[in-house]
Amino acid sequence: MTRSACALILLLLSIGASAQQVRIDELRRPLKAHSAPDAARLQLLVEMARAYGQVQLDTAVLFADEAHALAERLGDVKSAAHATAIRGTYEVLRGGLARGQADLNTALEASEQNGSLAGQVQARLGLFILEFLQGHSTAGDKEFEPALALATAMGDTTVMGALLVYRAMGLCNGSLLEQAMVLLDRAIALGTAHSSHASLSLAFSQRSYVRACMGELDAAGTDIDSALSWATHTGDRYALSVARGNEGTLHWFRSNMPKALECYLQSLRLSEQLVARPDMVNTEGNVGKAYSVMDDQVRALEYAERASNRARELGLHQCLLNSLSDLGNAALALKDLDKSSAAFKEMAFWAVSLNNQDFLAEADVRMADSYLAFEMPDSALKYALRGTLGMRKLESSTDVGRALVTEGKALAAASDAALRHAGIDPKDRSSRALRAYEDAITAVEGFFDEVTYASYLGISTIHERDGRFDEALIYHRKAVAVHDSMLTAEKNQAMGELQIQYETEKKEQQIVLLGKDKEVQAKEIQKQKLVRNGFVGGFLVVLLFAGVFFAQRKRIKREHARSEALLLNILPEEVAEELKAKGEADAKQIDQVTVLFTDFKGFTAMSEKLTAKELVADIHECFSAFDRIMEKHGIEKIKTIGDAYMAAGGLPSPNTTHATDVVKAALEIRDFIAEGKALKIAKGLPYFEIRIGIHTGPVVAGIVGVKKFAYDIWGDTVNTASRMESSGEAGQVNISEATYALVKDTVVSSQLSGHSPTTDNDQLTTPAFTFTPRGKVQAKGKGEMEMYFVNSAG
Repeated sequence: MTRSACALILLLLSIGASAQQVRIDELRRPLKAHSAPDAARLQLLVEMARAYGQVQLDTAVLFADEAHALAERLGDVKSAAHATAIRGTYEVLRGGLARGQADLNTALEASEQNGSLAGQVQARLGLFILEFLQGHSTAGDKEFEPALALATAMGDTTVMGALLVYRAMGLCNGSLLEQAMVLLDRAIALGTAHSSHASLSLAFSQRSYVRACMGELDAAGTDIDSALSWATHTGDRYALSVARGNEGTLHWFRSNMPKALECYLQSLRLSEQLVARPDMVNTEGNVGKAYSVMDDQVRALEYAERASNRARELGLHQCLLNSLSDLGNAALALKDLDKSSAAFKEMAFWAVSLNNQDFLAEADVRMADSYLAFEMPDSALKYALRGTLGMRKLESSTDVGRALVTEGKALAAASDAALRHAGIDPKDRSSRALRAYEDAITAVEGFFDEVTYASYLGISTIHERDGRFDEALIYHRKAVAVHDSMLTAEKNQAMGELQIQYETEKKEQQIVLLGKDKEVQAKEIQKQKLVRNGFVGGFLVVLLFAGVFFAQRKRIKREHARSEALLLNILPEEVAEELKAKGEADAKQIDQVTVLFTDFKGFTAMSEKLTAKELVADIHECFSAFDRIMEKHGIEKIKTIGDAYMAAGGLPSPNTTHATDVVKAALEIRDFIAEGKALKIAKGLPYFEIRIGIHTGPVVAGIVGVKKFAYDIWGDTVNTASRMESSGEAGQVNISEATYALVKDTVVSSQLSGHSPTTDNDQLTTPAFTFTPRGKVQAKGKGEMEMYFVNSAG
């Protein structure tokens, strides 16, 4: 559900803006000098009110009030109506909705009677934004067209541009993003043609928001840069506040929450300086949301309470709905049932009052979640059923999916009496809950993993409770598969448990052998002492101990060789040497390595057809082949996690060929799996397909802990390599732009005419790889990234 109406309060304030403080200084001198109560002073007062409208609303209202009084004294009814409209607009913007509405209605009526176009435009603009602030679902329809027609008749391109931006914001509030884009493009074209800097800043800012919502993050970044540039150029604090807020939202979409929070706080400071109290509600809400995502629920609750108290005080009921939602969610996260339920109940009250069906449905679902969190399923059931019914009427499939998960949980846990009270036969409990979970999966269509995971887990729990253990296992595996896809470094632990156990046992055995190695060496020294002492006792004894010594020495060498082989099987040589010497190994920053991730497509399906022993045997066959390929190309295997395999080139000793080495190895892995697939198909057996992802960048490498340790790598490079794999396709090697830059010019050399090359002219060089550009592809948690499929040129 998109709820951007509160942000509209900033837009009106930038009409006609320039470098405001400079403009105020320019007006202050003639206003002070011109004390005569005449038309010239009246004009100066109006201009001063407008100038302060961009920097301090309380002062702007005072100047508008003085202008109105002077106009009435002069008998200038048109100017009096215009000044009243200005005062009403700024009253609304600083939170005085009732006073502002009265002024605007008076001004509109008077302007229509006396024919003041300026007064009519100003009044309709104020009423336009008032409708949004009051939460009317059809806000904008009534005032937009008349105001636009008047502005067009006056030739006021600045007002025309602002109106287009306002209406676009309203369309965003209704999730009509494509229609909003059309209006914003018009506003930008109009502002560019007529050098209307203020409307340009606002239009670029809002278009950035729309593009971010549509997933066009790079284009959104370009727009927000333009918005910030124009706002800074004009010195318009309101436009800058809008831009900073939307910049924060862009960082939110890019999953950079610290930066989003920084922008929201900057926007809040600007709003506080302007005394734009309604906007402070919206921005405080954004700050609270950012803290919530960063898991600082105490601060999230603090800002949500500030926003809701301010919205309640100002009568901004649409904004209050947002704030109450945030407050309830934060309180629920802090296990405060009283506060969360109170917030959601008040949210439902105002949703009914405003006829806002989406907030009403959300309030019901979140009330149900609150009761479920405190193990009160009977209380949750009523809200869950009602919330799901409301959500089904909306277009947001994600919200429908979440509601259905809540309904499934409530149905599964409620008492028989509660079910009967809701008109549900307790015998139908399981079938109803299963249907809710299945509908949730269908609603999100695989694009919202949290809902899919919760649904599979709920289905598994119901089957287990009802004694259908085979079905329970199937859905548990599905849940694990989805959950694994949501993680970066912990893929398929449940299904890969045997493989992990095998590798950890090898590591434990190595630690034991390292200890035995030292014990054996100590015994060798003791034996040498015994031999030496025995020599004094007699030649035969010396011979006896000599035989024992040499036999023991051979055994020590065998144990030591075995120990070394096992150790080097799990650790790089230089790390192993450091570990033996110091008992620990330091982590190292390596500036450039190439990381490879593989993952099997169809693994979950195969796990349902094969026994655990057969499944691990197939994985072992594949991973053994992968190990040989890694060794061939000088690449360090890092680890396997379930059906995922991870390796890296360029460590522990940096080299310049790591990217080429890893790409060659990846292509060999792909071909190995393809050959295996063909053989399996011929035999009518289930088969694996593979996705491979590669990325190049810096990592930290080393071992941690003192027990069951392993050589591992950490850093954003690892996460990005994993995203390359998950964003790829079966049977393809998907590489990032960073890796592409290193391998795109790689060539192979061959001899000419069968002779050994003696000069550069004796060699023929051809590209080693071919590439298929994929353009910008959405990567989970990373935004859009350039990607390429790579193949061998030969």
